[in-house]
Amino acid sequence: MILFVETSGKLGGLLLADPTLQKIFQTQWTDQVSHSETITHEFEKIISQASIEPKDLQKIILDVGPGSFTGLRVAFGFALSLSYLLQIPILEFNSLELASLQSSAEQILVSFPAIKGNHYVAAYERKNGELIEIVSPQSATDDELQNFSTQFRSHVSTSLNAHWPKVEDMLTFYRQKPRVFQEKSWNLVHPLYLRRSQAEENLSRGLLKPLYDESESEVEHSNKEEGGGS
Repeated sequence: MILFVETSGKLGGLLLADPTLQKIFQTQWTDQVSHSETITHEFEKIISQASIEPKDLQKIILDVGPGSFTGLRVAFGFALSLSYLLQIPILEFNSLELASLQSSAEQILVSFPAIKGNHYVAAYERKNGELIEIVSPQSATDDELQNFSTQFRSHVSTSLNAHWPKVEDMLTFYRQKPRVFQEKSWNLVHPLYLRRSQAEENLSRGLLKPLYDESESEVEHSNKEEGGGS
């Protein structure tokens, strides 16, 4: 069975599909309840509905964002743990790729608003039935987005609040096989955050300081404290 995982936005969801993508079991929830409080319970429910055990999973399909910091952390913690424990691969794609389905043009620029006036952008080209990434997902200023826009006739620009991806969108995208999906190990998959955590923001602005000198590693600092070091 293949497990699809989506918690990048307001709608969290899990979907199980057999290798033919014909037999499907699905569950969905909103962020009115915490994704972290819900995802394990919903996983237990959906594998019960499918009459399978976790060991029957063959691969995990994961939306890596862009999305909310908290939502993506939940999905990654859940999916990467399963991948590691079961020794099964993860196939990743992102919300920008999903949004590209809104256009049938040969070349498509996709943008989402991020934070502080920035945007997340990516561009794709359709060739021989495949969707090829020609501009990798990246942050862009207003001016940089305008420059990108002049290069592409089709520009899908949408608010994430209006276009939170759903887990069935992931299945639709996967069914179309618009590109060859690369299977990855759990430790090679990385999220696309709309913003960093508040702690990381504070650290970058100097509002938080490490508890150890920059000249020593965290391990050295821990050993010093445990042993009363010099």
